[in-house]
Amino acid sequence: METSKPSLTAGTQVLKRIHVVGTGWFVLCALYLLIIALRQAGLKWWVVFSFSGYLLTIFLFLLNVYLFAIFRGVSRIQNALEHPLTTSTYYIGFYDLCPFLGILAGLVCYLTPEMKPNLQATIPLICEGTLYFTFLVWILIDPLLGVVELMLPECAHYRRIRIQAAAEEKRQKQIENQALLENLEKQEAENLRIWNQELGLLADQTALILNQSARKENARAIIIKAGAKAWRLGGMVCMRYFHQLVKQKITQPYPDFISIWWDGIGSWRMPPLQQTLRSSCSQ
Repeated sequence: METSKPSLTAGTQVLKRIHVVGTGWFVLCALYLLIIALRQAGLKWWVVFSFSGYLLTIFLFLLNVYLFAIFRGVSRIQNALEHPLTTSTYYIGFYDLCPFLGILAGLVCYLTPEMKPNLQATIPLICEGTLYFTFLVWILIDPLLGVVELMLPECAHYRRIRIQAAAEEKRQKQIENQALLENLEKQEAENLRIWNQELGLLADQTALILNQSARKENARAIIIKAGAKAWRLGGMVCMRYFHQLVKQKITQPYPDFISIWWDGIGSWRMPPLQQTLRSSCSQ
């Protein structure tokens, strides 16, 4: 088992590289046909181009790119139990080689006895074969095979199991999130109860000091002590709660001495001067 893993990884890498190169070849063929169409249209190409025979080719190219971006990418992420055919190595190899298999159309026309070898006529046939064959397999046949696989009883059974497992996982996450939210709400309510019990008297005392315009001699020391206690109880959140609690108890305008005197306690920082003046004028 251990010796088969490196070969499987190497094979997957090879298929991915083939897919990237094939996609690049597909784009080059489309660009080549676009250049030919513009050259044939002449100077007034925006008028003639809509009636050109290459309009179908350009339309298929744009539709192919759009649908390819929706249905497929460089990596094919599918459940092997639900899609046993389209996830097999042989099918993925065929899928990735589709842009190169379209070259056979041009080569067959080139080798047909009725046609004289003409490189100028063969290159557009190669590009058109690449676009048409790739569009047929990537956009029509591949999604159709995927739908047929899902209709098989065994594949449908595995799909139902996956959907039920995803729904159960989602339900479990919702239960966990709800339990976490309830715990956070309980913790917040408990924190508020403790903060109100421990800081209620300090908030009344601080509000009284500020109502007196902080003329009390030890006002600064009392407010700093209250801030340090709030920091020990609940950090920055508790300090902000205490600050808001005091502001609700103040009855007259005052400069924000709390924010100024708390500078340096924990992670509290002094607000800018303009903010302090603005807050004092709004009181």
